[in-house]
Formats: sequence, structure tokens, C-alpha cells
Amino acid sequence: MPLVEVRRLAIPEVIYFRYRLFEDERGFFAELWKRTEYLAAGLPFDFVQVNLSYSRPYVVRGLHYQLKPSEQGKLVFVVRGRVFDVAVDIRRGSPHFGRWAAAELGPGEALWIPPGFATGTGHCVCWSQHNRLVCVQHVPGSVLQQHSHIHPSCAQYS
Repeated sequence: MPLVEVRRLAIPEVIYFRYRLFEDERGFFAELWKRTEYLAAGLPFDFVQVNLSYSRPYVVRGLHYQLKPSEQGKLVFVVRGRVFDVAVDIRRGSPHFGRWAAAELGPGEALWIPPGFATGTGHCVCWSQHNRLVCVQHVPGSVLQQHSHIHPSCAQYS
């Protein structure tokens, strides 16, 4: 069983996952995706695209989002480093519109960012060197569908 913790954050559609790392002297192995377990944990999506992302140390990324009809749900896995990931509800009419939820993530942890949310594409703030993330999406996307925003107070760090 790869999932050892499932927790809904301040916005209940944003879900934190901790998955089991099978570790030994050689390193570790992890089952990142087992459909039946994620379905049972409340994530009713399959995935069609996998992305790999790298950030240099202490990067602050802007918030990225897609507009209808190209909204993407993303399950973000940290495979190296530590990040502070933020999800902002940008769904007009949502009871959580304008609110945000966040989690600090490292290896063995993941965050579900639902469609209609802005996110730092899995790494809003990178706390350590050589951050690598795997992001799986429930619909295909491209950089041409991306929109982004960085708050002026963060610009000095990016």
C-alpha cells in the first residue's frame, strides 16, 4: 500500500498525500501512482500527461494557471529537495474563491491541485538545492495554455 497519509487542506479539494518509501542502503523505491488507492482516497481522476520540473536553489516562482476550457488538475510529487507549494482557488463563484492552501513537501509527499486553481507549478518556493518534481495532469496541456502572475513583493527573489 503506497499511501500512508491522506489529508485535506484548508480548501478541501486540495489534498496532501504521503506515500511509502521503501528504503535501504541503496536508496529508495516508491509507487507514485496506484489508481485504486488514489480513487479510494478521493482523487477521481486518471492522468494523461507527465511533466518533470527542475528549479535552482531558493527560487520563487509565480502562480501558474489555465483558463476554461483548458483547466488542469495536477498531482505534484517531490522527488528531490523541499518546496513550499501553494494552491489558490481562482474559480469564480466558488465558496473558496481567492483563498489558498499550502503544504511544505519533500520526497515521499505529493499535493493534488484541482482544476481551477493557480499554483507554483509544484514549486512556489524552493527551500533547497536541486529541486525536482514530477507533475501528472488529468488533461493534456502545453505552455501555450499557461498564464502566470508573480506578486511584486516576490519579484526580488525570483
